[in-house]
Amino acid sequence: MRIAIIADPIDNQKGGVHVYTRELVSALRRNPGGHEYILVREKFDPEMLDFQQIVIPNIRIGLGLAALRLFFVVPFFLWRHKVDAVFEPAHFGPFNLPRSIKRITMIHDLTPILFPEYHRFHSQLLQRVFLKGILKKADLILTNSKHTLHDLMQYYPQAASKSHAILLANDPIFRPMLKEEILKPDAVDQPFFLAVGTIEPRKNLVRLLEAYRIYRTEYQGENLLIIAGQRGWKSEAFFEALEKHPFSSDIRITGYIADHTLAAYYA
Repeated sequence: MRIAIIADPIDNQKGGVHVYTRELVSALRRNPGGHEYILVREKFDPEMLDFQQIVIPNIRIGLGLAALRLFFVVPFFLWRHKVDAVFEPAHFGPFNLPRSIKRITMIHDLTPILFPEYHRFHSQLLQRVFLKGILKKADLILTNSKHTLHDLMQYYPQAASKSHAILLANDPIFRPMLKEEILKPDAVDQPFFLAVGTIEPRKNLVRLLEAYRIYRTEYQGENLLIIAGQRGWKSEAFFEALEKHPFSSDIRITGYIADHTLAAYYA
């Protein structure tokens, strides 16, 4: 089969969907299973010459051009390349495909529907407007956890018969390792708590800061608190709480860090 993957998250973000898409493509490169894969990308990647790449730049000047690319340009190229199936790893699409092309959609979570207050307005609005139709037209729906599969079947029961959970695998890079030399530049020389993820409301990091305050004041603990992740949407409340925190000097915000460094922190 000729299977297209909407691999835009590899190019336009660094969050969980980026990691999922990147690792999925890497795994398929190692074991293509007899299929031919075509990647829809925003940028050409010279390290992926073994996959055909359809490069369609995404010009983010207003929603008009982005919508034109998503709803018309990408579907046109997929039709032109005569693909058999299209996989959308970011759960928003694929759109406007002939019935002969199978649609596969990945749902990572339903928080834009369940907890819209934790998302930007346009994001939650788009999900409310389009998600039901996306699920209806999809031939196969995947989730990365049983919990999300349960949410999906509860709120969209009509999609239950074509929905399946494929759990996330472990990455071999996360294994016991000597960490001192990797962490030395970050001056991490004492025990620490670690939180990993984009800094945004769904991660409940304001509550984590309060828990850390209790740990330091009531239990006289001395561990550092390290938060590894880049700044995301609606993060103002977190940084306001951080600025007022009595132990802010022992709270480290690393930003996005490479996998081998993250593995050292875990170890």
